[in-house]
Amino acid sequence: MPHKKSEKKLCKKSEIRKHHGNHDHDHSGKLLPFLINVTPNGGPSIGGSAVTINGYNLDAVTQVNFGSNPASNVQIVNKYRLTAATPSGSGIVSVKVVNQYGESNALFFKYDDDPYLSLISPGTGPSNGGNSVSLYGDGFLRVTSVKFGNNATAVFTVINDNVLNVTVPTNDGQSGQVEVRVMTTSGPTTSNSVTYTYISVPVIESLTPDQGPTVGNRHITITGSGLTTAQAVKFGATYGVVVSIINDNTITVRSPPGTGSVNVSVMTAGGWSNELAYVYVPPPQI
Repeated sequence: MPHKKSEKKLCKKSEIRKHHGNHDHDHSGKLLPFLINVTPNGGPSIGGSAVTINGYNLDAVTQVNFGSNPASNVQIVNKYRLTAATPSGSGIVSVKVVNQYGESNALFFKYDDDPYLSLISPGTGPSNGGNSVSLYGDGFLRVTSVKFGNNATAVFTVINDNVLNVTVPTNDGQSGQVEVRVMTTSGPTTSNSVTYTYISVPVIESLTPDQGPTVGNRHITITGSGLTTAQAVKFGATYGVVVSIINDNTITVRSPPGTGSVNVSVMTAGGWSNELAYVYVPPPQI
């Protein structure tokens, strides 16, 4: 009998430890919400920024507060996630949610009118520039310049507070990564950065073979440099097919039907290559 009593006491202690180790409950066992993070954790003082809050027991949340101000457009995704639009505010405020059992723990959100960059798309392009990309983030209504690297200032169009369309400046034919930032009317303060990769213009050096039948369908090996991102090949005005990318120096393609002598060029993420001649050989006369 004494042995059984000690087993019961041990079991109760184990249950108590398990209960207190679970942040889903308060001391009475009620399912209080618990927050893990808010993304992004900063935004403009005007409010209206979309945020995602992750945590536990969020499926019954009735209110989301940024400091003393309630968020709008609260959407429950599931018990672990919700989305909302920030109210207006200033400085650093606590973020809490409320359900029928009470208030969650606090996270923090910083109101800041400096612009914030979250994405550049596409993130690669030709080293001579001239292509268009989009920047996504917050605080773009007061943007005065966009820089790729230290010196190149891009031409841009403000679509709204969250989107900029940008014409990429040249990188003087040089490949490599640069940091992209924006500046606003606030002065010297710049945004965070996102990375953009300049890709060199491809160069083709040989076609093997450099002639084929007018019906096309000839497999041709093209050698050169900068061919890793090959996307298209043209025989004159007609597109052929990129069959395989062997490495940065070699690709294989299939010719389309054609006649006479045409110029062949390859398009990659770096743009269109130089041209080499290819000759269509007519069938023999019978």
